[in-house]
Amino acid sequence: MGYRSTGAMWFSQQALDAISDEQNKLIQQDIENGSFTHVHSDADTDNFGIIDGIILEFESWKWYDSYKDIQAYEAMFKMLKDAKIPYDFVRLGEDPSDVECREHVKFVINTDYEVV
Repeated sequence: MGYRSTGAMWFSQQALDAISDEQNKLIQQDIENGSFTHVHSDADTDNFGIIDGIILEFESWKWYDSYKDIQAYEAMFKMLKDAKIPYDFVRLGEDPSDVECREHVKFVINTDYEVV
């Protein structure tokens, strides 16, 4: 089965305009084939407020650098970061220490506990 991650990515409208047609096609294909568990856009009336772009949530992805799709997303993130174009990415691995939050624009990682 392998090691799985859960997370989300936010592409600002500026980011969506800046990525290549091929990169945009990858996002659209992943939306259409159900790879994302939730897709939020500015048209949504949810608790996210003004999204300014799109938020894509995922579950059970194998986030391995050797995977072609992951390489494509990582290339998008690098290009956007280098160009100082707003985006964000958060990922939670199966191990509690395997967490990352890239830009802290739309996402933060919180930890808490519950008494049972």
